[in-house]
Amino acid sequence: MTTDSVEELTRASSFVFSGTVQDVGASNVPTVEPSDTTVLVRIERGLRTDPALGDVRGRLVTVETATPQELQPGTQAVFFTDSWIHGDELAVRERAHIAPDRVDEVASAVERLPDMHLEDRLRAAAAVVHATVTRTAIVPGMPLERRSPRWAEAALDVVATLKGDASGLRLFFPTSESHHWYDAPSFTAGQRSVILLHVGDPQVGHWLDGPEFAGAATALDPADVQPEAVLEHVRALIARIGA
Repeated sequence: MTTDSVEELTRASSFVFSGTVQDVGASNVPTVEPSDTTVLVRIERGLRTDPALGDVRGRLVTVETATPQELQPGTQAVFFTDSWIHGDELAVRERAHIAPDRVDEVASAVERLPDMHLEDRLRAAAAVVHATVTRTAIVPGMPLERRSPRWAEAALDVVATLKGDASGLRLFFPTSESHHWYDAPSFTAGQRSVILLHVGDPQVGHWLDGPEFAGAATALDPADVQPEAVLEHVRALIARIGA
């Protein structure tokens, strides 16, 4: 398995850990019947886990696997899995496993996850700017229904353009407290940031339809607004991906 494959598996899997198989055809989760495809694994190192679970070292986890013949008692591996059941005990569904001597490689991939996500957002952005917000204003006449974003517009004084062409683009951001928009960045006058401007983000749907939104751009992902301190890092990522 290549390093690229490890990175893709790390990104796709919600529960990644190293461990040792303790038993086969077994389960410690009452709602998961033991079968030929379930194995019990003792976690040695949690690499990507839900923080709410705390320290998972030493815990037994039921793993549903498509390759039980490769996971006999005593087998050590790094497991790429998806969370299935979280309760008093844990159950996960395996995507793949690799040799335990690659655990540090996987740990490095986990550390790179924020940058990998940022790279995805950089590729998708119509423009990336280093800019100061000069003012914000609520868009009048927005629907008051629960899912409405209740747009505001942020006027930008662009210091530098890192990607694309931001001329003619107008930044809109939601002010609604609806869970549909809860993690979208907000903007205030005087704020100076690196901003990834997206045109046609699928999350927007029909909410930016109409001539009053000509040139509309959004920055709805938390990664779309980066502190000024990481400006050079963002430049380096743009160069790295050729965006």
